[in-house]
Amino acid sequence: MIHRPFISSLKKASVAGLIAVYAVIAFTHTASAIPALQVYIEGASYDDADESWKITSPSNAPLRLWAVGNVDGRGGKGSITDVKAAFAYSSGAGNVTIDITPTTTGNFGGFTDESVAVAPTLIATHTDGSQPVRSDGKKLAKHGVYGRNTHFQEWALGDFTLTDSPIADFMDAFPEAPIEATGQINAYDINVTGLVEGEWIHIDLYGSILNSRGKVNSVFAPFSHDAEFTLLAARPIGSTEVHARGALIIFSAGLFFLARQRRNKKNA
Repeated sequence: MIHRPFISSLKKASVAGLIAVYAVIAFTHTASAIPALQVYIEGASYDDADESWKITSPSNAPLRLWAVGNVDGRGGKGSITDVKAAFAYSSGAGNVTIDITPTTTGNFGGFTDESVAVAPTLIATHTDGSQPVRSDGKKLAKHGVYGRNTHFQEWALGDFTLTDSPIADFMDAFPEAPIEATGQINAYDINVTGLVEGEWIHIDLYGSILNSRGKVNSVFAPFSHDAEFTLLAARPIGSTEVHARGALIIFSAGLFFLARQRRNKKNA
C-alpha cells in the first residue's frame, strides 16, 4: 500500500518538474527571438499598433538607418546573402530620389560597429503596384503597404557575414545594452529629395541563408521589425530638437493616412 503523503509528495515533485521544464522552454524561446534581419532607425519610436519603428524628420536632416543581420547570435543561421532593402512610398508621393551613404553606428546606444558597409546599389524603381520578390520566388506579403497605389525602390545591400557588432532584438524598445548575440550592422545615412511633405517611406529587408542541408532559404525582417519615416518641411528656427551625434531627428507616431493604409498589417 502506498501512503497518501507519498502520493502527494510525488504529485508536488511532478508539478515542480513541469514548471521547471516550461520555464526552460519559455526562456529558450525568449532568448532565441532575435530575427535573422531587422530594421532600426536611430531615435525612432516604436508604434505598437502598426508594429513598426516610426520617425518624422525635417527634410534637411538625414536619417540614420540600421540594417541588422543576426549572423552568429541565438536564432541566427549563419551568413545572410544577397540582402535587399525595399523603400516603399505612395504613388502620389512625388519624384522621389533616395541617397544612401554608408556610415557606422558611432556607438549609439552602446552598439558598436567596427566596419563601414559597402555602398548600396539601386536595382530598380517599381511603379506597377507589384511587391518585392524574395529569393525563393515568393512575393513579400503586402502587410498593408504594397499594392496598386504604392511604388518602391529596391536596393542591393550585399552580404551579411561579419560578427563584429553586438546585436539585440530591437522590437518595441531600443535596448539599453546588447545581449549575447553577434552579427553585422550596416548603418546608412538616408537623404530623400522630391518627397511631398508629410508623405511616408516604409522599409523592408529580405535576403537568403543556407539551411543545414545546403539549400537556399529566403529570410526577411518580420513585419514587427520594419520601419518607416515621414518628412516635414526644413526645420524652423527655434524648434524643439532631439539630437543623435549632432544630427537632428524629430519623432512622431506617423500620419493618419499611413495608419489607415497599414491598419490591417497584423492580419496580412
